[in-house]
Amino acid sequence: MLRVFNVLLGLAAALLTFYTARKLKYSQPVLALFLLLFAPMYTLMMLSGMNEVMFSFFLILAIYLFFRNHSMWSAVVISMIPFIRTEGFIIFPLFLLAFMLNKQWKALPLLFSGFLIVSLAGWFYHGDFFWVITKNPYSGNASDIYGSGELLYYVDRFNPIFGLPLFVLIVLGLLYIPIHFFRNGKQERPAFISEILIGFLPFLVYFCAHSYVWWKGMGNSVGEIRVMAAVFPSAVLLALFAWKHLTGLLKSGKYTRTALGILLAASLVFVPFQVHTIPVPLAPPQKLIKEAASWLEDMEYTERKIYFWDPFWWFFMGKDPIGNPKVQEGVYDRKNPGKNIRPGEIILWEAHYGPNEGRLPLERLRENPDFSEIKVFRPDSPFKVLGGYDYEIYIFERLESHDLLERQAILDEIQKRENSFYQIRILAYEDCEMTGYEQDTIFYSSLISRSGSHSCLLDEKRIFLTAIEMSMEGINPAKNAKFNIRISHLFESYKPEMDPLFLVMSLQDRDKMLFYRTWDIKPQNLQAWEETTIEYEIPAWRSNSDIVKVYLWNNGGHRVYIDDFIIAIKESRE
Repeated sequence: MLRVFNVLLGLAAALLTFYTARKLKYSQPVLALFLLLFAPMYTLMMLSGMNEVMFSFFLILAIYLFFRNHSMWSAVVISMIPFIRTEGFIIFPLFLLAFMLNKQWKALPLLFSGFLIVSLAGWFYHGDFFWVITKNPYSGNASDIYGSGELLYYVDRFNPIFGLPLFVLIVLGLLYIPIHFFRNGKQERPAFISEILIGFLPFLVYFCAHSYVWWKGMGNSVGEIRVMAAVFPSAVLLALFAWKHLTGLLKSGKYTRTALGILLAASLVFVPFQVHTIPVPLAPPQKLIKEAASWLEDMEYTERKIYFWDPFWWFFMGKDPIGNPKVQEGVYDRKNPGKNIRPGEIILWEAHYGPNEGRLPLERLRENPDFSEIKVFRPDSPFKVLGGYDYEIYIFERLESHDLLERQAILDEIQKRENSFYQIRILAYEDCEMTGYEQDTIFYSSLISRSGSHSCLLDEKRIFLTAIEMSMEGINPAKNAKFNIRISHLFESYKPEMDPLFLVMSLQDRDKMLFYRTWDIKPQNLQAWEETTIEYEIPAWRSNSDIVKVYLWNNGGHRVYIDDFIIAIKESRE
């Protein structure tokens, strides 16, 4: 259905491009349909589930409304575009200038309407009005993962992106803009400036911005050529501007120009099929994942909980990841991948997403005594992927924990404190011990510990420590069961005027919060180990896929050491 939706949006974008071209009085505006729909990358994106086509539809709708003198509606539409693709905000200044140039003052505040609506909607969930900015997933620098490229990276790849006919017309349009500008009289120039700002520059600014961030390795750019499809309607308007003036230079009659238009349209139809293989075949990584998924099904591993990174896993295994407790993207703790993963559960590590987006090196699993390597898949013809890794697939099974005896000792100690009518079952235990495969020592201390040799440090830089993130199916509580939570803490410093250390418990159904509660943790004495115990009834849940999270939140920025953070279930023996 998503592909059908994208096809319909692409067709709608093509029609709006045609109507805009006709409004701008370009010759043969029907060519807009062919230039857009048969641009190689746009054709591929229409047949996919990617968001570039939706971005292009909103862009051309805003452009069309502007040239139809519906500036206020144009401002509202363009204000939503950063929430389709984040980099859409770079187009805002173009509309801002055009509205000011045309004295459309009422439209200016509406440029912020999308930000206001989305910020208010998320405020109730995140507790932060500016969450769109503070939680922007593309604000960092992932050049260590994705690398960087040449400044003319996208220009060099013009053929699979635009195809030769569209690219040539774009270049001619760019060259003719200054000529046409100075040939126009002063009365026509304001209208042409609006045409440049709204019609042409969205493509040019977007193209240059992506070229720059890929060159500099900024904005988590991975150098995907598909992103250019988002601004193709603007590129098509620039191409039609060039076509109008190119055919105007010909001294031939109307029929000759019509024949040239037909020839151009006919040639455009074949371009995407010459540049790309359509339907798009499986890439080599996808073929190997399909093979591995078939093996998992044959060996009946697919009935266990599976942790993955590449989304093709759940596609080939036929498992819907939404609200499904049997599949999970990524592990709970990259530094300690066995944490909260139960014996018998499966990790699917592959060389593209695993060490890059997943930030989990293969050695951290292979050298971990909590895991057994049960199968390796390698392609017949080796090839490398992002990061220079040879593409391989490793399948690991979680074993019984190597610290089982330690957990049992803790369980016995807790059990002694409780009435014999109850039994205690440990769900998670954060002992803050460093292991041979953990490299980050900044937030682990070997100087202070309650048990073992290390503790976890929370301060102004590290304010969260998660103990558990588990589905209700994984918890599987008995009737009238309660959470039994114990935290050992040593406050080195405490700021009474700031928020205390919070213990947070939440229950979520997908993205909807069903339950949220905090408990204050304050020291009785500084520089001394103290224990906080909290017992609370398990919140009412809707389905087994609901997720329980229990974590510490040091919002006050105190300097506090944590050890023996235990999440257990207290159940009646009856």
